[in-house]
Amino acid sequence: MLYEESGVNIKGGEDFAHYIKQRIKHASGFYPDFAWGFDLAEKIKDIKDPFIVYSTDGIGTKIKLAIQYKNVGGLGKDLLAMCVNDILVLGARPIVFLDYIAVSNIKNPNLRPFMDGLLNALSEEGIELGGGETAELPDLLKEDEFDVAGFVIGVVSKNKITKNEHVKEEDVVLAIPSSGVHSNGYSLVRHILNKKNIDAEKVFIEDKSLIEILLNPTRIYTKDLLQFFEKGIVHGAAHITGGGIEGNLKRTLNKDVNAIIYKDRISVHPVFKYLQDIGDVPEDEMWRVFNMGVGFILIVSKEHVDAITKSTDAYPIGEITKGEGEVVIK
Repeated sequence: MLYEESGVNIKGGEDFAHYIKQRIKHASGFYPDFAWGFDLAEKIKDIKDPFIVYSTDGIGTKIKLAIQYKNVGGLGKDLLAMCVNDILVLGARPIVFLDYIAVSNIKNPNLRPFMDGLLNALSEEGIELGGGETAELPDLLKEDEFDVAGFVIGVVSKNKITKNEHVKEEDVVLAIPSSGVHSNGYSLVRHILNKKNIDAEKVFIEDKSLIEILLNPTRIYTKDLLQFFEKGIVHGAAHITGGGIEGNLKRTLNKDVNAIIYKDRISVHPVFKYLQDIGDVPEDEMWRVFNMGVGFILIVSKEHVDAITKSTDAYPIGEITKGEGEVVIK
């Protein structure tokens, strides 16, 4: 028997790896077959007292919706964003990214469009792809299915890392808008679409189709917000993913304060109103599952609010009060 008879194509895997390498042009370092390296001192020469930060994430069942509607090109940016935004919470600058892709068959037509999207996103953000793994798993995945995971390494000056104890009474909570649903809650989204027999290409919200909105890639916040972390003016931050505003913002609070968030100050993306109405989803469940139009949150002193809101699309949605480490959404 041959390995290929079991469903694994070694030559196809080598061809895909070669395809990726041909698209990568590393300005420094080296790229052997199994790992990539660089001169760390050169990469972080402008960062005093460097502290390494790392994270890993995936994009869940948004992949299934993208496959269903034959539009996987934005998923690479989703994967990068989910990892990079997580380390931005600590003020870290991403320096290298790695990926893992699992497919049933290396001939999967979604493979190259996904990788093209990832490589384009990495180029736009100035982050290098340090390597990755593509695994053929014919017994685990159906013919057109695939799953991905991402891994990012970043660096931040030790004295600029956000810490819970930095958050204090009278700080202001700023929201930075999401680009849509981002990459969380898609099991509920797909359940609503399937149960209500909705063709997301035929439903329009304002001037965009529902599927265009649902597959809009997750926004990456590094370019807009890293400057404020580097200035040392961010007391706390949260990447709003699964668990919504309350579940994610709570992590950045200490036990002496509460974050008071006002719903009527939040610019809720119209797609959430549609999903709530068509799916008969309770209000509390919407806020618990989705970002509701807020992709990232900064907590800063009052004196820094104008500087941030004038140079970004951030806007105030609440304040920090004396409390016990809770998030109160009113």
